[in-house]
Amino acid sequence: MSGQRQKPAARFAGVDLTRIGLAAAVVYLGAHAMTGRQGVSATMALADQEARLSRELAALEAQRLALKDEVRRLNDKTLDLDLLEERARILIDAAHPDEIILANPAG
Repeated sequence: MSGQRQKPAARFAGVDLTRIGLAAAVVYLGAHAMTGRQGVSATMALADQEARLSRELAALEAQRLALKDEVRRLNDKTLDLDLLEERARILIDAAHPDEIILANPAG
């Protein structure tokens, strides 16, 4: 069986079409690996989004803890009278007679 002849490569005007086809496939797959839906640039964008959302989550958790503490301090059983007075004065825009109010000209 050593006398079998190999099939000649497909040629068009002296150009090996098999090599051109393989090169085109490699270029296409390389471009898709860089810019595709699961490519390098998409992965980097998702990593940036994950970092941004992690920072946002941390800020929201801190805000939630602060609000939870404020609610606890305004609870009937553990009422913080200083906080209650502060909130009431802010809501009704009032001050004690002995306080000095400094107005902010910018706002």
